[in-house]
Amino acid sequence: FRKKIRDLFSWREIKVYGGFLAAAVVFFVMRMAVLGSSLIYTGGKPYGDFSFGERVAAFFTLFAQYIEKLFAPYPLLFFYRFQKDMEFFSPQVLVSVVAAFAFFGLMFFLWRRRQWIFLSLAAWMFLFLLPALVLLDSLGESIFAERYVFVPSIGFAIGLAILLARLWKSSSQKMKVVFAGIGVFIVLGSFSLVFARNQDWRDNTTLYTKTLSQNPFAYPIRFNWAVYLRNEKGDFEAAKQEFETLVEQNPSWGDIGMVYVHLGDYYRDVKKEKALALEYYGKSSESLGGIWKSYFGYDRAGGVFAAEGDYVQAAPYFCRAVISYPEAAESGARFERVLALIDEQYKDKKIDQYRNIKEVFKKADQEKIRHTKQVCDAKECAHMFSLQFSDAFEVMLPSLIMALENGQKAVEITGLAYNPITSEAMVNVGVSYKEKALTFLFPTCDGVYYEASSDD
Repeated sequence: FRKKIRDLFSWREIKVYGGFLAAAVVFFVMRMAVLGSSLIYTGGKPYGDFSFGERVAAFFTLFAQYIEKLFAPYPLLFFYRFQKDMEFFSPQVLVSVVAAFAFFGLMFFLWRRRQWIFLSLAAWMFLFLLPALVLLDSLGESIFAERYVFVPSIGFAIGLAILLARLWKSSSQKMKVVFAGIGVFIVLGSFSLVFARNQDWRDNTTLYTKTLSQNPFAYPIRFNWAVYLRNEKGDFEAAKQEFETLVEQNPSWGDIGMVYVHLGDYYRDVKKEKALALEYYGKSSESLGGIWKSYFGYDRAGGVFAAEGDYVQAAPYFCRAVISYPEAAESGARFERVLALIDEQYKDKKIDQYRNIKEVFKKADQEKIRHTKQVCDAKECAHMFSLQFSDAFEVMLPSLIMALENGQKAVEITGLAYNPITSEAMVNVGVSYKEKALTFLFPTCDGVYYEASSDD
């Protein structure tokens, strides 16, 4: 504290702190090797976007709660509930603001009194808590967690030890006996509490049930408990009850879509109720729309239809699963397999394929595909179409594109091409159809089809 800032960059000081820098570099290299190259969590936002006022309220309330935990850590909880929608002038926020300013006032007092050791320890506590107070979008479900106070507690423990050492040194022999007795009582009391708490961690059943008894709104814990009941215990009814409790408690929970997936699995595998299973898979994809997890619902729904041999119905679901999460190789393989099975199923009866597509797919309300021209050579005719797609799932299924003459006879398609720059598609047929009126059918991944006529 007595050094000038420029002295901190001298070779002598660099050598002193060089070891710490090297250790920090090693730590971050190891961290990135395990967690990836991003130093900041980039996953979903369980609590949605925070407004400026919500961030300010969260900063003060979380800071006050962490300070409280340093002095009174009991009871120890595995998962804490975070309340996002607090009014700034609510009693809890106002008391937290007072507590925070009291802490900053203490730091100012220490600075004025030149108590550098205690000031540095207070700064240590605050700086290591700061990421958990500011980077709310990077904390996932656990906005408040005891583990975030582990490093800050080092500064608190050192400061408390210094204070107790000074108090011990200045006390009489009689008071030292009293302090020693209090110390033994605190140590034994802490040991009994920690020992009892350790018993809660002896197995998953105990940990989950204990946590839910302390915090019934620990949604991720209830979800994990339900999955554990189903997968490890084989208790499907109890698992279903826990999933339904989650839906009742918070239907807008960030991962509610995965709850719907498991409920769909229950009705598919246990109750054999196809309609309810598909309903829950649909809810799952809808609630998880925009993130990769939505592929679970689409993939499951496609699997239901594929298991019944209804490959045309399954195709758009598998297609949407692939679009939602291209990295899911198994969905891509199922999608390719279904398309191959459709081709095999309707190889010699394309008119039946046409009728099935029109029965399964919904006709589009808008005209987004328009026939523009026909160009023919000695062997074939190329029909050109302009496309005006905007939705992510408005993707054509090339192997299901069909051409018909007079709506009665399927016409063999000899070639397909698409130009993404001009948004034009080309469908080739034999030159014998040059003067014939053809209707073209374009099924898409979102379960709708478009029709365009060569006469348009």
